[in-house]
Amino acid sequence: MRGTNTGDIVAFTTAVKTGSFADAGRGLGLSRSAVAKAVGRLEARLGVLLLNRTTRAFSVTEEGQRFYEQCIAILDDLEAAENNAAGRDAKPKGTLRITAPGAYGQLHVMPVVRRFLADWPEVSVELSLTDRIVDIVEDGFDLAIRIGGLENTPQDLISRGIKRYPTIFCASPEYLALRGAPETIESLRDHTCLFYFASKARATSQHSWRVRGPDGSWQSISGRQRFVSDRGEALLEAALFGMGIAYLPAFLFEPHVEAGRLIRVLPHYQTEEVPISVLYPSKRYLPAKVRAFIDALVDTFESS
Repeated sequence: MRGTNTGDIVAFTTAVKTGSFADAGRGLGLSRSAVAKAVGRLEARLGVLLLNRTTRAFSVTEEGQRFYEQCIAILDDLEAAENNAAGRDAKPKGTLRITAPGAYGQLHVMPVVRRFLADWPEVSVELSLTDRIVDIVEDGFDLAIRIGGLENTPQDLISRGIKRYPTIFCASPEYLALRGAPETIESLRDHTCLFYFASKARATSQHSWRVRGPDGSWQSISGRQRFVSDRGEALLEAALFGMGIAYLPAFLFEPHVEAGRLIRVLPHYQTEEVPISVLYPSKRYLPAKVRAFIDALVDTFESS
């Protein structure tokens, strides 16, 4: 840590967080010029421009944003270690940064966030809803909600399963009235199928669904491929508009099945389950806000 000045880093992160040198100075008990000089010393030591300045304001450079996110994570770790040593880590506080898939986050993570904020008034939450797989350490997140397998999870992350959902086949009443309902898994070959593809896959590749057949073995089935998407919400909308049969986790379809807007087909076939997991960095001093939110997730999904 030779040459590192933690005070300069705190001045920089506070300036970025508040949006001005003056506000940062008020929060830190410093003058506006003292904060600006601290950021200047930091830039000179790093040899990198962190902030683009004008006479009245500043904006964060790409390098500055990346450095800010890394510094915030480190400062949170320092605060957690200090609180742990002083016995003050029992009460969640500070900013909790979460990333979650779009549709699932909106439907199932947001209710947990609302209750969590009501329970812990000293916590604020930054929730990023994206289907993009982010590097939670590099991007400065405290935890991530992930759907599906975790085969490529980095070793510096801890994963905890919180829920499993069945996948189900669904189509609109209009589509089934026009094309008929498939009675066997093989008959899907005669139907228009709405496929999901991972963001790194090519939409032009052949997609298929895995289903356990009557003999107990898993088999792959593919139908006519006219629409594929990497967003579950798009496939849901396509199914609602009668564009074909979709095969997605039940949490997306169930409200529409209950309302009669979609009809489940081939319910007697066993399908794959989709796991939901929470990932968080492997830290010796896990902040109380992270532990409390993970507990809230587990409690919510175990009781649902």
